[in-house]
Amino acid sequence: MKIALVGGAGGHLRELMQISNLLESKGIEFFFVTIDTPFTRRMKNTYLVRFIGIDFPRLLVLNILNVFFAIRVIARESPDMVITTGPEFAIPYCIFGKIRKSARIIYIESLCRIRGPSGTGRIIGPFVDSYLVQWEEALETSPRKARFWGRLI
Repeated sequence: MKIALVGGAGGHLRELMQISNLLESKGIEFFFVTIDTPFTRRMKNTYLVRFIGIDFPRLLVLNILNVFFAIRVIARESPDMVITTGPEFAIPYCIFGKIRKSARIIYIESLCRIRGPSGTGRIIGPFVDSYLVQWEEALETSPRKARFWGRLI
């Protein structure tokens, strides 16, 4: 099994690092897709990391470029599962993972989301296999398939 861990730098990545520790202890192959920063560049010494190279992928042109990059990464790495904590640049990785290989998609709502889903959660929620929240209170405003999982950090 091969797992793609897709998330931005900062808190999103910190949450995914907790998951990577568990995967590593179980001998499960994984790789990261994240933003190119000084910290994430140092991660390349230890992990397989694919950089999107875009710091703020909110502009239409940058999002279109990210779609093509997602197609290339998913085709090259062929993950069986995509786990993401967001942000919005993760959406194409989930979609193409599902299309290319029927990958299982797990979305973990960010720890800071207590009173409502994020924009990414609203968009990707209907398409994921598992939608996990880190606060029980978040279940009230999350998609019906959401489950409380506990906190990652």
